Amino acid sequence: MKKRIIRFYKNHIEERDDDIIEESWITINIKDNQVFRGIVLDEAIEYFVTGFLISEGFIKSKDDIETLSVKNHIANVILKRETSPKNREDKYLSQVENNLKI
Repeated sequence: MKKRIIRFYKNHIEERDDDIIEESWITINIKDNQVFRGIVLDEAIEYFVTGFLISEGFIKSKDDIETLSVKNHIANVILKRETSPKNREDKYLSQVENNLKI
């Protein structure tokens, strides 16, 4: 997004339009359960949500998402299949234990 900025230099001031990256707080809900709250780029919310769900083990691919809607910086997701939070926690703890082994 272009915005008007003012740059201050030692001997002069420059005013011009420049590209500014905008970030916003977002909440990700799966079936009305909050699973994430953080800051993301405004232009990439859907990509972030999909990547987050894959990396956290909620889904294996974007095809596992039945619906994804974003309104007022809240992403509501309905999955085609349920995932067990217990299974994700066990998988995560197992990875941590393996990384801590000497």
